[in-house]
Amino acid sequence: MQPKVVFVIGPESTGSTLIARICGHVLCGVPMDSGEKTQWKDDQDNQVWHVSLPSGAAASFPDVDAWISKYGETHSIHFVLTTRDITLSEYSRRGRFMRRGADEVKAHSKRAREIMLHAIGLGYPWHIVSYETMIFLQGPYLQLLYQFIGVESDFLPSLRDANLKRLESMGFRDSFDRWLRRSWFALRGGPRKPKPDDTRFPASEQPPPGG
Repeated sequence: MQPKVVFVIGPESTGSTLIARICGHVLCGVPMDSGEKTQWKDDQDNQVWHVSLPSGAAASFPDVDAWISKYGETHSIHFVLTTRDITLSEYSRRGRFMRRGADEVKAHSKRAREIMLHAIGLGYPWHIVSYETMIFLQGPYLQLLYQFIGVESDFLPSLRDANLKRLESMGFRDSFDRWLRRSWFALRGGPRKPKPDDTRFPASEQPPPGG
């Protein structure tokens, strides 16, 4: 029987590091707190690879076909694809990974989607892990992952909902933006009132003469 190589891929801030650590623990016996973030391996050459889409300060994307060329003859290849609410993922990336702005992270999401769909189309086993579903269902949902990579385990890591922090942060930002707009109107003396002869406003909305 060939050893397995499990590629855990997904956009940044979709829980891919956590899922890869879980796979490395149940498949390769590597402790969750090992500090490793990219590769886990056991003495039978079972391997788990974690690659964010993109990864590193240079925001680089992997060549999936090169993985097939390297491992296709020697290993049983499995793909684990991680997903999360894309709005929260992109918002998180702008803070955690110092991406330049919304256009850049959206372009990264588009490229990540292309790579994930390419991996799905290669004909190798693949499995999708949704961050939100994992947080909600926990153990039974992780059992589907364990079955996919062919291990028996009742391991359940401590799982907390990181979306709550992002939602609270986004709510603060929205409140701050509204405060800025109100402050700007206050500095300008409030919204501009239409003049009596201002044809951009319907007659019913015109102020009375002398008003």
